[in-house]
Amino acid sequence: MNKRVFFRHLAIATLFFMVVIVSSSCKKDEVKMYMVTFMCDDNVVFQFYAIGNSKLYEPEVYPRYSHPSGDEYIFDGWFTDIRFNNVWNFTKDLVTRDITLYAKWKEKYAGVWTRKADFMGACRSFAVGFSIGNKGYIGTGYSGDYKNDFWEYDPILDIWTQKADFEGGGRYNAVGFSIGNKGYIGKGVSYGLDTNDFWEYDPVSNTWTRKANFAGDRACAVGFSIGNKGYIGTGYYGDYKNDFWEYDPILDIWTQKTDFVGGGRIDAVGFSIGNKGYIGMGHTVEVGFLKDFWEYDPVSNEWTRKADFTGENAYTASFSIGNKGYIAFGWEYDPALNKWTQIKGFLGDYQYSVSFSIENKGYIGTGYNDNDFWEFTP
Repeated sequence: MNKRVFFRHLAIATLFFMVVIVSSSCKKDEVKMYMVTFMCDDNVVFQFYAIGNSKLYEPEVYPRYSHPSGDEYIFDGWFTDIRFNNVWNFTKDLVTRDITLYAKWKEKYAGVWTRKADFMGACRSFAVGFSIGNKGYIGTGYSGDYKNDFWEYDPILDIWTQKADFEGGGRYNAVGFSIGNKGYIGKGVSYGLDTNDFWEYDPVSNTWTRKANFAGDRACAVGFSIGNKGYIGTGYYGDYKNDFWEYDPILDIWTQKTDFVGGGRIDAVGFSIGNKGYIGMGHTVEVGFLKDFWEYDPVSNEWTRKADFTGENAYTASFSIGNKGYIAFGWEYDPALNKWTQIKGFLGDYQYSVSFSIENKGYIGTGYNDNDFWEFTP
């Protein structure tokens, strides 16, 4: 409903106000009367006289969908000041003077997206991203050719710096995560072939070191880290995979864990929150996009099904900030409540993009034919 319709409803409400005033008072010169003005977006909605020391009836207000930015807004109360510091309480506040009440609106969905410096590498899809300390990293991917360049993002300076190329060679649909002060990339598709090699990046020396191969070739898998261990699961190699593996960087070994109970799939989302890991969504050719969502406990080595994802599924990026998980196109998962909540969606092209988080911010960039880069504040 747009503002014109909103004003029409408030105009109708004006008649109700006047009827109440007339039926409960005498002539204006027999009692103290005060002018009451309701304003919305610098427009006077209506005015009337109210009896001194009387309460006002709160008009019914409807959502507004015609904001110039295209975002949805919801009504957030009537305030006595234009800075919206003092809300009018219709249950107890009395009219003791001429007053103006201002309608406050707020965005329907939480979260703020801010565009940052564009990714300096070539546009690409299916890249890998992770963070180490207070820096973010993006590398590999595909854009007509297989990429192996590797870049560091500094959120304080908002600049990109090219680092040593990924030594495993050009590839896309790889998996990446960080453990402590090191980053890891492996698997994926390289020149038409699925791979199983696995590499460690040291940001201090800006060098790559080959580590123990993953157990089997794989592409389109998902990975995350919990504490001092890394985890990789799902993906495709000949068929849809649901096996799940743990990587120990100290021993440089892979250990198979309990299979992902949700079944094989590709392009799932995955992240960790605290000491738990999460995998869900993704798709298969037979079923299409999936909406189930699962929690992994590394102590018990068990999977527990959680609340199904309630939005529209698509190829997208995910990350975690604090005790919440986020899906790029506008959803937040709260493990304490086991609940999905719609938030403000990513303003760029989230398909085939890559993401990571640094402290209390999330970052998403690249994607299909794009090199834009965005910061998310919950």
